[in-house]
Amino acid sequence: MRLVQPYEALPEERAAVPNYARKHPELRHQEMAWRMVNEDVAYLSPSTVYRVLKTANLVCTWRRRKKRNRLEEEKATRPSEPWSTDLIQIQVGEGKYIVLRRTGSSSGCTERCAMSEKAKS
Repeated sequence: MRLVQPYEALPEERAAVPNYARKHPELRHQEMAWRMVNEDVAYLSPSTVYRVLKTANLVCTWRRRKKRNRLEEEKATRPSEPWSTDLIQIQVGEGKYIVLRRTGSSSGCTERCAMSEKAKS
């Protein structure tokens, strides 16, 4: 008899996963794991549910999103021209700061341009 780790899935939990997956084929492993917990079917992490489904050949493949091509007016017309700007508000201790982040199309990298003084609440 081998010792069972406290976090290891029980045999009845392993058997419940494929049965639940066949009843709910529209669910992916992450949502399936939390629904099984809510419905008192099995108490497993999403990664364990995925491994059980993979062993039973019940993992469905998903379509990846197609990469969107930029329209001509969205493209930078000269080097180092920014084409995307984000404003992010972060809280550090008691103060709030606003970070301006620009992304340039020529290098494909993000640069953090400026951090303002404390934002007024």
